[in-house]
Amino acid sequence: MNSLRQFALPKLKHSDDFEDIVLASLSLKWPGSNLQKHGRSGQKQRGVDIYGSDDLERPVGIQCKNLDTPLDKTTILKEIEKAEEFPNLNTYYMATADSRDAKLQLEVRALSKERVAAGKFALGIFFWVDIMEYLTLSPQIFGQFFPEYSVPDHS
Repeated sequence: MNSLRQFALPKLKHSDDFEDIVLASLSLKWPGSNLQKHGRSGQKQRGVDIYGSDDLERPVGIQCKNLDTPLDKTTILKEIEKAEEFPNLNTYYMATADSRDAKLQLEVRALSKERVAAGKFALGIFFWVDIMEYLTLSPQIFGQFFPEYSVPDHS
């Protein structure tokens, strides 16, 4: 088996696969959370692909974006508008298959600050590298998605 550090993981072709990885990854980041997929493709999801609670039991919604083009502020604003219809969110996250982007992180932090000041849900963003970092917390679960790679077991 190959070491994860030696190879760039392939970009996923199917959005459902990306959602499965995000769900598994964030469930590892927030042990004890009750995250689950919301609806299915083709249904009105109100901008939320995954919902539940984080490690502090705050209600969260996650929108997964496995796009061919980089995620941008315009797309984020459109998804926020949809998520405003989703009941009882404390924090709304974008999960993207993109590389980490300092400009986009700054924009998300600024939007979040404005929204919280206005009494609305906070915002956050997870990039592919973050998602993979959390997924490697369990080599067994990581191996279910990427059997051709191995990560050390630190338990």
